[in-house]
Amino acid sequence: MVVVFYDFETTHLDNKARHRGVQIVSIGAVTSSGKAKFKQHILPTIPISKRATEIHGLYKDHNGQLCNKDGDLVDSVNPREGLNNFKNFLNKVCNYGKDPVILVRTKYFFKAILYTSISLFILCEIHAISQS
Repeated sequence: MVVVFYDFETTHLDNKARHRGVQIVSIGAVTSSGKAKFKQHILPTIPISKRATEIHGLYKDHNGQLCNKDGDLVDSVNPREGLNNFKNFLNKVCNYGKDPVILVRTKYFFKAILYTSISLFILCEIHAISQS
């Protein structure tokens, strides 16, 4: 069994809509052993809220490119490619479906956003644990 700790930043949060329409801006993950790590910035197809930018420092410039708080362009990929890259990372760490993966994140709504975003892409068994 493989334990993967993950975190990500989003365009905004929307409790009323159960976070539907929220997009991931960056994903970071590491296995409990620390041997496998993943980091990916994703260019969302929707605007990033001002509040989200205040939290994570990422925004889209006037050309629609992803930038950090210093105004530097951030290397990013489209959502499909970014989520596919995360899927590939998970598949690799779970030995391509032979070992179950436990994803651990501290907030329930992140689990909901992640499941909404990548449920169609994951090939290996995933169990998520939310910590309060």
